[in-house]
Amino acid sequence: MVSKKHHPGRGMRHEPSQKRSSNKVDEILKAAEELLVELPIEEITTTIIAERAGVTRTSMYHFFPSKLDVFDALTERYHTTLRQKLLSFFDPRTNEEYHHAWAGVSGVYKDFFEKTPSAAILILGRKGAKQAIFGNDESEERLAEDIGNLMARHTNFTEIAKGNPPEPDFFQFVLRIMTSLFSAGVRKDGRISERTEEEARRATIAYIDARVNSDSN
Repeated sequence: MVSKKHHPGRGMRHEPSQKRSSNKVDEILKAAEELLVELPIEEITTTIIAERAGVTRTSMYHFFPSKLDVFDALTERYHTTLRQKLLSFFDPRTNEEYHHAWAGVSGVYKDFFEKTPSAAILILGRKGAKQAIFGNDESEERLAEDIGNLMARHTNFTEIAKGNPPEPDFFQFVLRIMTSLFSAGVRKDGRISERTEEEARRATIAYIDARVNSDSN
């Protein structure tokens, strides 16, 4: 079983300094995405990834010493994509009711995982798996921070919390509730069903409500 935790030092060994090197990294990550859909994660090796990407094992090791480093870089890339999608979702001209806004966040997540099978496999797991596979705490933390800022700026969340917002890692925990429930649905049904999305939305909103009400008392 692959570790879900990000460890300091894991990730890309050397940042690509030239376009040619950057292209190699992109090919490695693309190959890993394809393999995640085709093979059980336990069968994927750096050698197989290098062969699919068309790079030497030396080049592979130069950027990614292990397959965990490849998965770490992929997870960070997925979180970056999610941040971009969420930035597009929030309308800076409006001040939405935070329940409605969070339902939208849940929808963005579901849509992303449905359209990016490799991300769903890597972060949520596969049908029949005992647990989800991998996570990158650092990129997840940045994503949660962005969501918290968006909720504060473009919804009535701060107003409802009466200027006493929860601790900085609050939305990271909320995200983990949602992804855990999505993961359970994928491992049971092979997909994020409408029922699973609704359960995740209700659970996270209930948690947000409870914390907001607690903080405002």
